[in-house]
Amino acid sequence: MATAVAKADDWEEARALPTPEQVEERFVLDIPELNRVDDPKVLHEIMDWEVSHGLTNMVDIAKRRNPDMSDREAADELVRNKEITASINDFDASRNQSSNPNAEPGMTAAQANGSMGGRPPSPEGPDDERRDESDE
Repeated sequence: MATAVAKADDWEEARALPTPEQVEERFVLDIPELNRVDDPKVLHEIMDWEVSHGLTNMVDIAKRRNPDMSDREAADELVRNKEITASINDFDASRNQSSNPNAEPGMTAAQANGSMGGRPPSPEGPDDERRDESDE
C-alpha cells in the first residue's frame, strides 16, 4: 500500500507507480522448496534415489533449482546441457583426451588410466597362468 500513500501525498514520482489493484494482480511470490540437507553429496544421492524410484524426474529437479521455469523450459535446458556435454565428449574423444576431471590438462585417456594405477588382480589368478593353460 506504499503506492497509495505516495499517491495520496501527491508525489510527482508516484504518478509512475502502479495502483494497489495492479500490484495485487501482478504480485507473485515464488518460494522454492527448502533444502533440509546441507551436504550436496547427500542431496545428490537423495535425488538419484528419487529418480530411480520414479518419485521425480530430471525436469522436476531442474525446476527445483529455478522455480520460475516451465516444464518445457526445464526440458529444453536439460537437452541443451546434454548436447553441450556430448559435444565436449566428442571433442575429447577425437583427440584421445581423458574426460576424467582429475586428469592433468592435455593428458590422453591412456595416460589418465595409467595414472590411476593398474587393474585389480583377477580372482582366477594372474593372467600368465590362464595363458599357459590355454596354450596346451
